Amino acid sequence: MIKKHPFTFRTVNENDRTLVHSWLTKPHVAKWFYGDGLANTLKGIDDFIKGMTDTKYWLACDKDKPFAFLITSLVKKPEDELSKWCVAEGTTITLDMLIGEEEYLGKKLSDIIIKEFLSSQFPEVEEVLIDPEASNSRAIHVYEKVGFQILGEFIPSHSPHPHYMMRLNMNRFENTLGLPLEYSSLSRYYDLLSQGNDESTHLSLEKILRENKARTVLDLTCGTGAQVLWLASKGFQVVGSDQSHELLKIATMKAKDAGLTIPFHYGDMREV
Repeated sequence: MIKKHPFTFRTVNENDRTLVHSWLTKPHVAKWFYGDGLANTLKGIDDFIKGMTDTKYWLACDKDKPFAFLITSLVKKPEDELSKWCVAEGTTITLDMLIGEEEYLGKKLSDIIIKEFLSSQFPEVEEVLIDPEASNSRAIHVYEKVGFQILGEFIPSHSPHPHYMMRLNMNRFENTLGLPLEYSSLSRYYDLLSQGNDESTHLSLEKILRENKARTVLDLTCGTGAQVLWLASKGFQVVGSDQSHELLKIATMKAKDAGLTIPFHYGDMREV
């Protein structure tokens, strides 16, 4: 298989300082990096370059051109306050990311960057935590596409605004990279088994369903229900499934507000 987006990743060095600082002041970034959070990031970059911190600062590159910035840190269990959000007994890391170069915005690259980054740099990690601001719906949608699930809401020390803590199970994440899922036990009950929550697939998915005269759809890892609600509004019989109570609660509320009756199932797909 030819890789469509051959991004590479490397850690930040002294020569990258000016570039990263310029990204952090751009309007599309400054909206989410500000105050103590921005100050901590700037200090963290300096400390990392000097070898004074375990937190790592990365650049995503397109043919050697840096265009995105990522931050990772190891959750040191059990003393780290983030341990309360952890499920896996093995290695847990935190993640943050942004696209700095405007020409790469709006191209639906964020989830691809995260997937390629984690699979290439952290294949041994069991879970990943990320904490977007609760009002940052675009980032939350991207993280859901990757496979992150909302665990709860909190207010961090560096910001007065609510954030969501989201978790990615790396074992489950590997399935989205091409490992086969056990669809066979459900295939005789459903016309289409769809895993994903990308709004760009709505029209093509509707076309496929109608061409095959399909009526019933099980949407696995339905997240907050974007695809489920779309299909239900078009007259299809849809079942939404996810392993996050928080996401299903949001999806259920959206369905109710839209006047749609959609059954949602919590748990593993093979239990449906």
